Amino acid sequence: YWYHPHSRTWEQVARGLSGPLIIEEDEPVDVDGDHVLHLTDWRVRDDGNIDIGSLGAPMDWSHAGRMGNILTTNGQPEWSLSAAPGTRHRLRFINACNARILGVSVKGHRLTAIAVDGQPLASPLDLGTDPFTLAPAQRVDVVLDLTGKPGDRTDVIVTSGNAEVVAGTVTVADAPSRPVRDTLLPLPANAVATPGKTTRDILLAMDGGAMSWLSEATYKGQLLDGRTLAQDHNMFWAFNGVAGMPDEPLFTAKRGETIRLDMRNNTAWPHAIHFHGHHGVEVARMRGRLQPGFRDTVLVDVDETVSVAFVADNPGKWMIHCHMLEHQAAGMATWFAVA
Repeated sequence: YWYHPHSRTWEQVARGLSGPLIIEEDEPVDVDGDHVLHLTDWRVRDDGNIDIGSLGAPMDWSHAGRMGNILTTNGQPEWSLSAAPGTRHRLRFINACNARILGVSVKGHRLTAIAVDGQPLASPLDLGTDPFTLAPAQRVDVVLDLTGKPGDRTDVIVTSGNAEVVAGTVTVADAPSRPVRDTLLPLPANAVATPGKTTRDILLAMDGGAMSWLSEATYKGQLLDGRTLAQDHNMFWAFNGVAGMPDEPLFTAKRGETIRLDMRNNTAWPHAIHFHGHHGVEVARMRGRLQPGFRDTVLVDVDETVSVAFVADNPGKWMIHCHMLEHQAAGMATWFAVA
């Protein structure tokens, strides 16, 4: 997991206020090293200071979100590891960027996913050597079996669009090689209820943003045109025709009810939809394969619908919002209640 404030989140996270929150298993995976890689991008000026003046820029709020020009791992330019050949390592990747979608790989090494968003996978998933996608707020735990001869170096590569950054280095130490490890076993499952037959389908329609501007939306109970929303209220996005946090919940569920949330992206930008207090499983995705595991953050691409089912078993009032933090601040936030 990770933590961050929920007051002016778009600003405070951009200033660096976030960090890992690790909960150890009763039966941890058998590894030689356990490492956290907290990935953050920063928008800095030529003098090395954070570009405070661009915080809240309408261009960021109405487009992809705030993108930094420097990437750090655990607050440093690069993370490093030196270990004996044959050793097995758990790498806990966290995307703490405001809005940047990352591709992550360890050059020349196959990775195996064992957990997503803090929940163990039912069985380890071979990710191969290609980059895996890590949207804002998502977490993926992978296992790396280090191969090579002493002195060999490989890089942890993070990609974004056409850009490629070395986020860390792994060096094979001059030490005796470890024997081949046993087959990787899954972590014990957490007590997350498996969705049964859904009792209700809830639509979460995303509209607005640059290139598909809102024509109108309800803001604080008043129907306003898109120009007024943008110029007077910095609202560029809407869920189900409502910009900003509404007074009434998107839905109210009975405790134990299975809800299907159909997330429809009608905008020209991807969105990482994050729901509080619950984890769900993908049950339908318009394009590509279903992403495995219980998740609390789901990436919904342009002109795509992704459906997630979850058991509403945690009483309270819970947010659903886009974790491109500028999108949340500019309209993409709602909530639901579990009675």
